Amino acid sequence: MRFYEGMTRPLQLNGLMRPAILELHDGHWRIAPNVDLPSTLLKPFISEHLNEAVNPSGYAFFVYPTVKRVVRTRACPEWKSFVSKTTKADLAQRSALLEKWNSEDYGFATKGRRVTIGDSCFDRK
Repeated sequence: MRFYEGMTRPLQLNGLMRPAILELHDGHWRIAPNVDLPSTLLKPFISEHLNEAVNPSGYAFFVYPTVKRVVRTRACPEWKSFVSKTTKADLAQRSALLEKWNSEDYGFATKGRRVTIGDSCFDRK
């Protein structure tokens, strides 16, 4: 929603003012002339919130066991080598920080039957 709000008006995100992307000129929308599209259009909205490894979805009861098994067999070995000094507690803390987006409530809901990297791949530490 915030992405669309910022298309036609300035938008404050994470303490910074982002300019409107579009402006109305002679009845037609156009890209505002002083907008740096690479850094302004999508970059502010791409974050770890999109990373299912640290911000996982919830799964229906009949899909959950399969997803969990696939994560353990295919993803865990890579994760363990990629973040060898990371603990289950580190990943839980990282996930908890994603319950807000730029300090804003974005509709995060705690779901049952989540497959987290911490629970699936890392020992309790």
